[in-house]
Amino acid sequence: MLDLIIVLISRIAQMVTSLVALRLATHFLEPEEFGTLNMLTVGVMLLALIFISPIGMYINRKLHSWHENKILASRLLIGLAYLLPICFVSAALAIAADALFKLDWKLNPLWIGGLVFLSILFTTINQTLIPSFNMLGHRIAWSILTLITLWSGLFLAWWFTKDNHKAEWWFLGLQLGMAIGSVLGLFFLIKIASPIKREHFSDINKKNLKPVLIFVLPLALAVGLNWTQFQSYRFLLSEWVSLAFLGFFAAGYTVSAGIMNAFENFVHQFYYPIFYKKISNAESQENIQTWQNYVSAMVPLSCLTTLMIALLAKPLTLVLVDEQYHENAHRFVVIGAVIELCRVLGNVYALAAHTSMKTKTLLPPQILGVFILALSIFSASYLIPDQTENGIIYGLMAAAGIYVIMMHVAMSRHFEQGFKKKHFWAIPIILISGIAMFFLEKIQWSATHALWDATGKLGVIGCLYCLSAIAIYIRSKKLNLLG
Repeated sequence: MLDLIIVLISRIAQMVTSLVALRLATHFLEPEEFGTLNMLTVGVMLLALIFISPIGMYINRKLHSWHENKILASRLLIGLAYLLPICFVSAALAIAADALFKLDWKLNPLWIGGLVFLSILFTTINQTLIPSFNMLGHRIAWSILTLITLWSGLFLAWWFTKDNHKAEWWFLGLQLGMAIGSVLGLFFLIKIASPIKREHFSDINKKNLKPVLIFVLPLALAVGLNWTQFQSYRFLLSEWVSLAFLGFFAAGYTVSAGIMNAFENFVHQFYYPIFYKKISNAESQENIQTWQNYVSAMVPLSCLTTLMIALLAKPLTLVLVDEQYHENAHRFVVIGAVIELCRVLGNVYALAAHTSMKTKTLLPPQILGVFILALSIFSASYLIPDQTENGIIYGLMAAAGIYVIMMHVAMSRHFEQGFKKKHFWAIPIILISGIAMFFLEKIQWSATHALWDATGKLGVIGCLYCLSAIAIYIRSKKLNLLG
């Protein structure tokens, strides 16, 4: 229970910090600049997903066994040797993409290359080391280092942009915060990990690298396709509509994504250490059962969170983004909530492939999702040219829904994982909570101040959401669904 309290307090602090960051960013950055920031973030994300994320997932899969065998530090050193050239390659690719495709980043090549290099380097080190401490049971260290990263990044971003309202300066501040957290994380790693020895590298050969490549190569393709489906449309919005429209869309979507990410990360930080420890040396059938238990708790919690975001779209927009975004951003909060739900559910299914080490099963659903998105976008663009933005957005929602359905079909076929009666146990809790939230949102909590009215709704409905989530958690514990 103490672990849960530590994770909960830390996650609440992290979520509040992220939401304050959104409010400050939308205050200091006009819609066009916020659109530029979004494009820069999404572009770096693509490079990180392809080159870094599959290796990170492999590290998660092997983390406990490496730590138990006292070779964790040596394996991470090998990862650092891989990371450094990838940073240079990523910076060069970003500069080349800007030159070839005439991307409307409004940045010169030196800024693009430098920011991409710093982001890939320090975000990778930070997000490899600090979550690993949580996985190994050092939750207090994880909490402190994560908050130091966020707070220092937010302070530096504010300092750089308070007089110079440019996207690149805000992004630079965030990356320097990652750097501070990375340095502190390295010191803590030295404290807890066994010393590096020459013999730790004796088994690095082609034979032992083969299973690594079999795991990471399909993942690299899958996450690249996932980025194409869930992120690439932002470049199309900036090119075919306007950078300002992208800024409004990104502001609303970021509200949903921030809350869904906070929720997803909270569950992961608490459950992933238990999950990966269970599967590290377990048999295949035990791994499948562990995954099914995770699904039975994660899916209802995800649906409850999405419902809350959708019902609170207007109050969330009033409180969390600057006034210049209010009129256009709130409808994108609802759209973002639906798309983010599909992304989270897709990740839940993808974890089955990670568990069984059969990552190639992720590819068909991703390919189909990208195909549906491309078909929807280009159909809308040519058939209804004055509705291009709606074609992109609704095509994205349709592709996201089909992607989740195909992930379910693929995982069920390969791993005999389908929905059983136990997966529907939380429906009454979600329905009752949703109805109560709906009527509470209709109550006017302040007749004179819209911001106070919105804050009141967020407070009351947020408390109801927490109580409902706790009820789902307690029930899942009784059903032995969570560790």
